Amino acid sequence: MERVKRETTVQAPQVCTACKVRKRGCDKGLPSCSYCNSRNLLCEYSSVSAPKKPSASELRKMYLPVMVPPQPTPDFQRGLCPSVRASVILMDAVIDWLPSQPLAADRLLEIQTVDDLLYRQVYRIIQTTGLFLDDITIHFFQSIHRWIPIISRSRLQETLVGNCCPWPADLSILLLTMCLVVYQDTSEPSTPDVETLYLSTKMLFAHIQSVIPISTNLIQASILIAFFEYARFQVDAAFISLGLCIRLSLAAGLDLPERRPRGHDWRELEEERNMWWAIVILERMFICETTLPGKRLATQFPATECYLPSEAEGLDRRTETSLPLLSESMNNLATRVDCFCREVQAALLLDRVWSVVDEKRSFDMEIDSMISHIDKELWSFLGIIMEQCNGVYGVSCGAIAITLRALDTLHSYLLNSTSAPQYGLTSQTAIDSIVKMTIDIAASHNTIFTEVNVDTVPPSCGYISRAALRHLERSSRFHDLKPEWLKTLSKSAKFFNTRWGMISPRTHPAV
Repeated sequence: MERVKRETTVQAPQVCTACKVRKRGCDKGLPSCSYCNSRNLLCEYSSVSAPKKPSASELRKMYLPVMVPPQPTPDFQRGLCPSVRASVILMDAVIDWLPSQPLAADRLLEIQTVDDLLYRQVYRIIQTTGLFLDDITIHFFQSIHRWIPIISRSRLQETLVGNCCPWPADLSILLLTMCLVVYQDTSEPSTPDVETLYLSTKMLFAHIQSVIPISTNLIQASILIAFFEYARFQVDAAFISLGLCIRLSLAAGLDLPERRPRGHDWRELEEERNMWWAIVILERMFICETTLPGKRLATQFPATECYLPSEAEGLDRRTETSLPLLSESMNNLATRVDCFCREVQAALLLDRVWSVVDEKRSFDMEIDSMISHIDKELWSFLGIIMEQCNGVYGVSCGAIAITLRALDTLHSYLLNSTSAPQYGLTSQTAIDSIVKMTIDIAASHNTIFTEVNVDTVPPSCGYISRAALRHLERSSRFHDLKPEWLKTLSKSAKFFNTRWGMISPRTHPAV
C-alpha cells in the first residue's frame, strides 16, 4: 500500500534535529518532515533556538526506526520464502548482540526480497555505531583508501544515488565492511564494541555470500574483512578469510587483469585490476605473519608484462589511461611511481624472497647468487623509496613496511639456517640495520601520531615495530640504547593497538 501523502502545510519554525545534525535541507513539515517520514525516523523539533548537538546515544534513539510489536510468529515465518526466512533468523541472532530493535510482523509484510531485508539489517547495524553514511565514506576515502585503493569513490557515489532504497545486498554488505574498518569503539553503552560489530559483519557476509551471485562489491567486502583481521593482529583468521576471497576472485575471473569486455565502465575494470593486485599483495604480507602449518601461496604473481594498478585518484577517471608495465618499472626502480604501485614492486621482491624461504632448497652457488641478487635489490629499492617519501609520512609507508619485512624474513631465515653458516655475520648486521631503521620510523611516527591520524599509516607499520621489538628483546647488544629503543617501539605499537585493538606486545617497564 502506498504511503498516504500528508496534506498539512503547517511548518515548524526551524529544521528538525535529524536534518540539522546531517547538515541537509529540511522542509520543516509537521508532525514529521519528509526526510524523517520517508525513512520512518522519529522527527523532533527543539523549542530552543540553538539546540545543543545530541550525544551518540541520543542520535541512536533518534535514528532508530519506530518499530512496534507484535513480533512474527513461527507460523508467519514459515510462510516466507527460505532465503528471507533465513535472513530473519540471522537478524534475530544479530539483535541479541547489538542494541537494536526487532522488526514487527507488519514490517515483514512489506519485505519482498532478500535485498530489502538485508538492507534493513545493515542499516540498523550502522545506526547502532552512531555513524552516518557520509562519516563512513569520508573517513574511508581519506585514510584506508590511500594504501588499499579497491573502490572507485565516484562510482560508489553514483551507485548510491542511482539505487533507491533498498540497496542491493552486495552493496549493503560493502558499506557495512567500510563502516567496520573505520569504526572506533567509543565505550558508550549505546554503541557496540569493535568485536561485536566484527562478528556481526562476518555473520552477515557469510549469509549474503551464500544467497547472492559473486559480484565486485562482494569481493571488495571480503578483502576489507581480511584486511581488518590483519590490522587487528588476527593474522590466521585474515589468511583464511583471504583464501575465500581468492576463490571468489578466481571464480569471477579477476586473475585475468588484461581482459577488456566491451561496454564496461572503465572505472569498474580498474577496480577489478586493483582488487586482484590487493589480494596478491595482502597474501604475501599475511603469509609472513601467520603461524598456520602448511601455509602456501594460493596466487601467482602476475606476469611482469602486465600493467601496474591505478592509484587511488586514478579509479575515478572515466576514460582509459596508459599505465606502465610491471617489467618496465622493475627494470628501472628509480622511475617515479606512487604509493600502490610501490607496494606492488615491494610485494614482487617479497615474493622472490618467499620463493627462497619456502622451498628450503639446499645452498649452492645458484642459490647463493640468487640470495645476493635479491638482497641487493631490496636494499636498493628501500633507499629509492625512502628518498622519494622525503620524510613525509603516509606516502610510501606501505611499500617501506613490506620491504623491511622482506629483508627481515630473508635474513632471519639465513641466520637460523644451520646449512648456511657463511651468512651468519652478514645477516646479523642486516637485521641490526633493519631494527635501527624501524626505530627511526617509529620515532618519526610517535611525533605526529594522534588517535585521529593513525589511519593515514597502514597497519603493516605496526608489524615491523613488533618484529623489531622481538629482535631487540633477544639481542645482547646495544645495552646503553636498548631501554630507550624499547620505549620508542612500544609507544609506536601502542598507537596501532589502540586504533585496531591489536594484541598488545609484552609490556616493558619503560612504557
